[in-house]
Amino acid sequence: MYPAIHHQIVAAGVEEEFHIVDLATRRLAGQAGSLMEQLPAGSFSFELQRSVLEANSRPWTSLTGLAGDIAALRQAAIAAAEPLGLGIAAAGTVPLADPDTIQVTPVRGMSTCRPSTGCWSVSS
Repeated sequence: MYPAIHHQIVAAGVEEEFHIVDLATRRLAGQAGSLMEQLPAGSFSFELQRSVLEANSRPWTSLTGLAGDIAALRQAAIAAAEPLGLGIAAAGTVPLADPDTIQVTPVRGMSTCRPSTGCWSVSS
């Protein structure tokens, strides 16, 4: 005998984080405040880093509705970013960077490596 199957409708929403990138330099840009001014209230929020923006979908009971909401949030972020010379990239990706221009702040007791200069340790 099979146990009874109870169908329960569950609503789920998604939070998606984006890097904010300067389109000219392809570097992270701390412009979340500028973007937030252009975006619908309640659909986007700040993150700890000023170069990250979070999109928040509504709760949905269908995957089709959820997918449409996520796509609309992405389009809104792109549309707000472009006039500012900015782009967005999924937070799971790494924006392009020139490793030779990255400034490294030495931390005592920590080893640091850079392609151009090799590795070193800071002991004092």
